[in-house]
Amino acid sequence: MISIKRSLFLFVLSFFILLTFIVLLLYNLITPSFRFVSIDVTKKGGMQGDAHLLLFSDTINSKSNNKNIIKHILIDTGHFEDKDTLINFLKKREINHLDKVIITHAHVDHYGGLKYLLDQITVNEIYFNFPTEKQCMAEPWGCDVSELNIIKEKISELKIKYTPIKEGEIFKYGENLNLEILYVHDGISTPVGATDINDMSAIILVRDGKLKFLFAGDLNSKFGEWITNNDKKIEGSIVDVMKVPHHGANSLPSKKFFDRFLGKDAIITAPKSLWENERCKEFKDIALKSNHKVNLYVNGIHGNIEVRSYFGYFYLII
Repeated sequence: MISIKRSLFLFVLSFFILLTFIVLLLYNLITPSFRFVSIDVTKKGGMQGDAHLLLFSDTINSKSNNKNIIKHILIDTGHFEDKDTLINFLKKREINHLDKVIITHAHVDHYGGLKYLLDQITVNEIYFNFPTEKQCMAEPWGCDVSELNIIKEKISELKIKYTPIKEGEIFKYGENLNLEILYVHDGISTPVGATDINDMSAIILVRDGKLKFLFAGDLNSKFGEWITNNDKKIEGSIVDVMKVPHHGANSLPSKKFFDRFLGKDAIITAPKSLWENERCKEFKDIALKSNHKVNLYVNGIHGNIEVRSYFGYFYLII
């Protein structure tokens, strides 16, 4: 009888050890090396806006700390009208801390939610290239000197590390996983002369092995043309997923840019009203006439758009 009980105990113990091992193995297998969510910050008033939450499995620091570390990076914070949408999205997922916030350029539909975010979410470091007062005041829309000064004061008040965005900077999260600032200019000393604030956008590429994910800010036709003709940084040219510049609306780069770089999946950070407007007709035509089928995902229609990358493969969730 004792022998039977002992055997049963050992069997149950072995079963739970095996089950634990399988759960840990599956967890490591199913945890994406990289994923991001293009957050739908187009709900209030039909305003366009960018906000992208990037999550990296940081294998470099995980090894030294003997635990799985996820780095949280937010690219842009949407328009202030959708600040609650952004903050509620993060809090619902119990994200109360961000390692980095990168503001691609100084337009309110990209930086508008930042000062409100800082009141409720802990941020380690902010990357943002502030324009001069003259550059800001020359913009017909979207750049407010007083708002930018408030953001500067809040960063200083909260003692958050502030770092200007530098072209060529690379953040490594694994042997073949990194985020690179491909291009960023001050709007004054650029290869195409003086530009507007859209063409001051930080152009960001995430590489996960052979996969490439491009965040193109609000890249305009002027600098977009230069990148098309001169880029040597995006190996193989075609990217797997592109966050389309300028919300898919007019003044974006030419068809040549998209023919060279756009893969099969495009994310457009536009409200439904803008996407169905004449202003987006040019990009729709470009996608329709592409050499390959392009899947179009629009925040204002599909809501939050998630991309998960595993072992050289990725898929989208809408």
